[in-house]
Amino acid sequence: MIAHYSTTPDEAQPIADRVIEHLSHKGWKCQVEVSYHVDAPLTTVVLATKGVEPTWLIEPQARPAYGTHISKLSNWLKGRREYVCFSIATTADAEVSGRMLTAMKADGVGLIIVDDLNLAINRDCVSPALVIHLDPTIILGKHKARIMSIVEDFNVGNRVGALRDMCELVEGETGKLISRACAKGVVALTSVQIDAMRWANQIDSLRTAGVIDENLKIDLNSLRSARNLFDHPTTTRGGTLRRNRQCVERMHMGARLAGDLLSVARGIK
Repeated sequence: MIAHYSTTPDEAQPIADRVIEHLSHKGWKCQVEVSYHVDAPLTTVVLATKGVEPTWLIEPQARPAYGTHISKLSNWLKGRREYVCFSIATTADAEVSGRMLTAMKADGVGLIIVDDLNLAINRDCVSPALVIHLDPTIILGKHKARIMSIVEDFNVGNRVGALRDMCELVEGETGKLISRACAKGVVALTSVQIDAMRWANQIDSLRTAGVIDENLKIDLNSLRSARNLFDHPTTTRGGTLRRNRQCVERMHMGARLAGDLLSVARGIK
């Protein structure tokens, strides 16, 4: 693709050309100086799309600076939870301050380093639609550090692994809850029977014994079914976005359920 620029500064054009060349070879369709949305506060130099991947907005800079216009676009994308990644691209010899990197990481803006051989792309570029921000009122107790680590893993892109970890944590807490209920005589099961149970059986037994209510049972089963989200690949951009947003919802649910199970366990005397 030979790009034709009208508003891009001359010194940024070679950087944009290199980015476009690299992404085009990777199957991305690139456009230049096209606004992502009519209301977007900044039109980036490069707008790239590829199948079901998030749209990629890239702003090349010969002299890197995290200015107001950049942060406004980042905040606008986050506020709308857009299915978009946003990066600044610059050269290997450009000076990028630690303060700038910190601000970019906090806003989810990525950095692309361009040289004559390849592009180095960091992992801080994440679609706002796929980022978890936990409700600060949720009481996570002893699981706080572990859950925050899982959430961070999810936010940097390891959605499958992080969601699996969240499910396993909540499943483990379900097992601990039914064991405690049995030890206190609330549920009439032996340890051998508990060990032979699947997660669904544990949930049903806790509900039957009145240890958990119907809403908690429904939510636990909903999280349990989240394991199926990645078993069936999607073929459309809309389908992928819906699936990924379900993963975001299940991650929020998992954190809340871990806290709820701890609370129920404390109530068993």
